[in-house]
Amino acid sequence: MPGLPGLMYLSDKPNLSLIQTLLDSLQQELQLLLDPPDGSKEHPATTCLELWLCHPEYRSGMYYIDPNQGSSADALLAYCIFTSSSKQTCLHPEHSQV
Repeated sequence: MPGLPGLMYLSDKPNLSLIQTLLDSLQQELQLLLDPPDGSKEHPATTCLELWLCHPEYRSGMYYIDPNQGSSADALLAYCIFTSSSKQTCLHPEHSQV
């Protein structure tokens, strides 16, 4: 019965979860532009690469990152390696020996 006026198909409805996901992603990207992370405990980056993209002048060293992008209270102290050929995130083990 295609073409009947007023008949709505399931596929005609907008995918609200996809739209929300896209809006959330855009919000995070805009936040990075307006207030980029600085690697501090209060304002951690998601990864060392993200930190370097926001601050290419930074040198290798210890910075806070928050991979789950939740509260900065659970941010991890990581060693970020910034070289011309790679950007790496090194996490120290909780226990130095097993």
